[in-house]
Amino acid sequence: AEAHAEAHPRDDPTVSAERLATRAHRLSVDGYTVGIDQYDGPGEPVGVAIVGHAMMADRRSVERPRGAGLCSTLAGAGFRVYAFDCRGRGDERDRVAQGASWGYDEIVERDIPQVVEWVRQREPSRPLAFVGHSLTAHAGLYWAAGLGSDAPIRAFVAFACNLWNVHDEPSALHWAAKRALLEAWGAVARGVGYFPARRLGIGSSDEPLSYVLDLLRFARTGRIRARSGMDYTASLQRLSVPVLAFCGTADRLYCRCESARRFLAPIADAVLLEIPEVDHMGVIGDRRARHAWRFTAEWLRERMSI
Repeated sequence: AEAHAEAHPRDDPTVSAERLATRAHRLSVDGYTVGIDQYDGPGEPVGVAIVGHAMMADRRSVERPRGAGLCSTLAGAGFRVYAFDCRGRGDERDRVAQGASWGYDEIVERDIPQVVEWVRQREPSRPLAFVGHSLTAHAGLYWAAGLGSDAPIRAFVAFACNLWNVHDEPSALHWAAKRALLEAWGAVARGVGYFPARRLGIGSSDEPLSYVLDLLRFARTGRIRARSGMDYTASLQRLSVPVLAFCGTADRLYCRCESARRFLAPIADAVLLEIPEVDHMGVIGDRRARHAWRFTAEWLRERMSI
């Protein structure tokens, strides 16, 4: 299903910066220190939202501006929010340039499950939801799908979710542009030894060559598979939780709405909503997307029965 995301203007749960309680946590994952920020609104939380970031970004991107972002909106709606970094971000953002290496599978199979388990142990009596943007949206879906009915979450929200694959891009022109950009991305990463997003001014976090090569492999082969051979795309048919997804109508390349629609097609219980006039980062950082964040909180409470 698809529609424009709408929420009632009177339902504005955003917590002001002065009333937003935050705590910083650290978690060790495979020798990396992963940062996690906790957000609490006034009152006892009724549920927990685990929030992740995009590629070349970190956890700061999901709460902008402070007190009026996605995390504070969810906190104001009664959720305790844990916004996390994947490895090599935040205080450890220099490690990629120093030679640290990992691939896409490590995000799916190590970072996300360990963060979720850490949260689950801290919140044993509260229902969990996962909210991902771009990288952590598709990686999180693959993680949850791999667990089937054993997934420890009740609902999933995906902002700007797709991986570049010929089967999910109906436009030959757009696919040619994506392939050209991916090949250029790979050439830079090979030349430098990693992709220097910070030096190029296009992100807050660099990406290792091994990660770039994984995404190139997906595009060149037309198959999104783990290095073990597991078919990530096929696994989405086993996803057992409801999914709410958003795309921005001004996202002309990174996650076009038609590509997101095709990416989500294998999921039985998924709805895709369009956010007018916002782009790839705008879906989680543009004030024009606030109605979608409020709708997210309402949808989570309904689908999680809280």
